[in-house]
Amino acid sequence: MNITNTSHKQRPTFKEYGLLYKEYPEILTCSCKKIAINYEEFVQINYTLHQVCTSVFVTEEWFKYLSYTFPYSDINSDDSQWIGPALFQALDTFCQTANRVISNALTQFYSAQYISAIVTPSHIFTLQTETSIN
Repeated sequence: MNITNTSHKQRPTFKEYGLLYKEYPEILTCSCKKIAINYEEFVQINYTLHQVCTSVFVTEEWFKYLSYTFPYSDINSDDSQWIGPALFQALDTFCQTANRVISNALTQFYSAQYISAIVTPSHIFTLQTETSIN
């Protein structure tokens, strides 16, 4: 004779979920009405560009300083100081582009959804989320 005891837990905490899953790994189910959630609701990704991208070397003040310190008319065209301002402006453009690409990728990632109709073990959930991030 099989006796089934069904219990419902509305919105269990993560700790409660862990305890329930530990005790009932084979039979734990979810009567979820919502099986999809945007990653932005539970994942936060912080990134840091190279320190040069937030340094004085990619500011308008630095570009002006170089222009005033080394006026183009006083410099031999073979001199590396002549191309200095352009190189730092190119570096600034590279930093801005990198930031924009990462920001756009994060926007796209955050709008993607994690979908599961079953109770996913936390270690599998973590692996799936990390795979989506990578």
